Amino acid sequence: MAIDVQHGGAGEARISKTAILTALAVVGWMLAAYFLWSGLSDRAAVERLQAAETENRRLTQEANARQQTAASFAESEQQAAAAKTSFDRLTADRTEVAQQLYETRADLQLARETLARVTAEIDERQPRLAQLQADSVQVEHELAAARTGLESLRAEAGKRSQELAEAEQHRDAARQDEAAARRNVAALARDLEERRAEFAWFEAHGQEARDSYAEAQRQLEGVQQKLGEAERASQGGASAVAAAAASEGTSMPVAAAMTPPPRDEGAIRDCEACPELVAVAAGGFEMGARNLSPAERPVHHVDLARPFAIGRYEVSFAEWDACVADGGCNGFRPDDHGWGRGDRPVVGVSWDDAIAFAGWLSKKTGQHYRLPTEAEWEYAAHGGSRPLKNVAAGAAATAYWWGDAPGRGRANCAGCGSPFDGKQTAPVGSFEPNPLGLYNMHGNAAEWVADCWSASYAGAPTDGGAVDRPQCGERVLRGGAFNQDPSYATAASRFKYDATVRYYAHGFRVARDMR
Repeated sequence: MAIDVQHGGAGEARISKTAILTALAVVGWMLAAYFLWSGLSDRAAVERLQAAETENRRLTQEANARQQTAASFAESEQQAAAAKTSFDRLTADRTEVAQQLYETRADLQLARETLARVTAEIDERQPRLAQLQADSVQVEHELAAARTGLESLRAEAGKRSQELAEAEQHRDAARQDEAAARRNVAALARDLEERRAEFAWFEAHGQEARDSYAEAQRQLEGVQQKLGEAERASQGGASAVAAAAASEGTSMPVAAAMTPPPRDEGAIRDCEACPELVAVAAGGFEMGARNLSPAERPVHHVDLARPFAIGRYEVSFAEWDACVADGGCNGFRPDDHGWGRGDRPVVGVSWDDAIAFAGWLSKKTGQHYRLPTEAEWEYAAHGGSRPLKNVAAGAAATAYWWGDAPGRGRANCAGCGSPFDGKQTAPVGSFEPNPLGLYNMHGNAAEWVADCWSASYAGAPTDGGAVDRPQCGERVLRGGAFNQDPSYATAASRFKYDATVRYYAHGFRVARDMR
């Protein structure tokens, strides 16, 4: 019997399964042959044979067990090979991890050194940080104090701005008074020269002049007597003005117009409380004036392609109060300064107030009410179109609808020769109307128009439209006022004012689109 057992490294054993089975079979047959040879009849031999068979079965079982053990050894060998592969991989991983650990330890040491350095710097800068925090608290206190001071300065600036606006109004009034005083001085100087010339003439002509003067005195007394009788017979204040005009030997166009005329039955009226309107036909004219004022230049031709309607009178206190009573005009009731309401032109209203009144009329009537444009206002102030032949010849429009001189008693301004000059407004129907039937286009209350202020007519519309810009703060006034000299009352004169300011000499008249 031969058993091949091979011993490998690390206690490993490899047994040939075929050799074991062969050896066991041979041993079994040899025993069987031996016992058969020894005599089967012998009981001992039988027993030995049975013992041999038993041994043979035992050996066969051992061979099977060893075969299973060999299979287990093979499986273990595979697992050992896999384990060795895993061990080799773990060994490589361990080497890599060791390298990473080494690098991590180096990084950790660097981080510790950096932390130590940063900690030292923080410790070094801590006093400076504390100082900065203290300075920050102090700056916050100073900033709060500065804000409080700024608010005080803003309040003071607002107060000073209001005082400045009031001072500018007083300054403008003072300048106007100064200009009026200068004109009065110039007029007095001219009168003095005339009186000196008259005196020289009287001295030269002697008794003849004295006789003529005595005759003139008798005639003047007769005229004064007749005027006194007329004054007693007349009603209202118109005769007093006429008497003053007669004493100067002039014709007085205002005459009985000092009391408002009755309503024109042919006028346009959209409601009982609405202003009377006059229809103005389309036409063309030369707008502006050839003078030294850049605001009135350059003179340019304007063609109004569409007709429009404009107020016969300035808007009166009665019409404004009707707006307030109807819930319009923002409920604002301007002061009449003791001059009376009713048919007096409403004054002390801003441009915004005038727009509110026009809006109320539009809502009430369904018509489009508005302020007239500058071109429409000047066109109406001149009395409409001039003959085309005069326009073609370059004929300039006169300063007033009646001529170039303000005259006496034709308008209410500081120097226009009316009893209202420089004192107060006159009733809306005072003085002679122009050819279109419009009253007080010159003087009385300065009138707001729709346009935004421009320093000249450069680039002005030629179709009669209004100049407007977003957030326009200054609007145009036309016609002059009772407290301004005649140069402000011309048809071409234009000046500006803050659109939100309510000044006691500013009023307006309305316009309406014609369908």
